[in-house]
Parts: sequence; structure tokens; C-alpha cells
Amino acid sequence: MRSAVLPLAGTEAGRAALTVGAGGDTTIELDRVAESVVLATGEHWTAIRNEGARRNGEPVTAMRRSLAGRIELLGLESTPRNLKLAQPLVERAAKIRILGSMAISIALTSAGAFDVFCAPSPVRVFDMAASLLLLSETGGVATTMEGEAIGNLRCDLDSRSTLLCAPTPELHAEAMKILRASR
Repeated sequence: MRSAVLPLAGTEAGRAALTVGAGGDTTIELDRVAESVVLATGEHWTAIRNEGARRNGEPVTAMRRSLAGRIELLGLESTPRNLKLAQPLVERAAKIRILGSMAISIALTSAGAFDVFCAPSPVRVFDMAASLLLLSETGGVATTMEGEAIGNLRCDLDSRSTLLCAPTPELHAEAMKILRASR
């Protein structure tokens, strides 16, 4: 069994941690444990595979949705050029937030703070690995924007993918339906 603690600070901090912790270039497979501290708020998020996710020691459960048939709050991480790929979701959203951190955005999605989080620009798998474990442990779903499984991708500093995730299978299916209808 292998475990890893992945930082929220992004790839450069992750690259430094890999160099110090692993003695050079390596591939991390996030099998078991993810731990992150959200520095701006001091919140402590943890997830252990098959044991659930916790936020400040309490189990993470997704908030209930209040707007049926519409994305109440959409989270985005995109370049301006790739934003058009998320346009169908933007048009169905009541509100949009761009936080600038994949890890924090996915963690908040796991708690239901976003109905859907979308990254139409390919992003490093390494930067989202810990938060994707949080999402998985709370029952959320993550795929590429084409609906392909994220779990089959290598978790290293070179692998990139688009991302579509939601706190529930129903919200993810709704977001996929919106994207597919626009193609």
C-alpha cells in the first residue's frame, strides 16, 4: 500500500516535495491517503480510500441542491481560449465562481459547494489527485469533459486532462447531458 500527501500549493510545491521525498523524478499513485490544509481558511481536509473524507474532523457530505434543473453554482478553471468548451454549462448556471485553485475547487465540490466544477483546459493530474480522492470518498464523480474515467490516468507532473466533476452522480450526469447536447 502506498500513500501520499499532496499539497494544495500547486505543481511547483509538489515538484519540490517529490524531489525531497522520493529522491528525484517519480510517479505517485494516490492509493490510500490524501491530506490537505486550506491555508486561507485553516480548514483541514483528509480522505482515506474506503474510509471516507473529513473536513476539520467531521465527515464531508454534499449540501443539498436547491435549484432543480439548473446548475446553481458552477466552478471553472480555464484559459480564455478554452472557456468556449464550457459555454453550455455557463449558459445553464445561475452563478459562476473561479477560485484559481484546482485542489480547493474540487474539495469544495466534494462538499456540494459547487454543483459542477469544470476545467476545459487540460490541467496536471498531479494537481488534482488529492482532491479527487476527497470527491470520490464523498460519492462524487469525476471524468474528463468527454466522460472518460480520470482514474486511469498517470498521476505525475506531465499527465494532463480536462475535468468535469460533481458532488453526486445525478449532477454529473446532468452536466454531461448538457455538454453532449451542445456537440
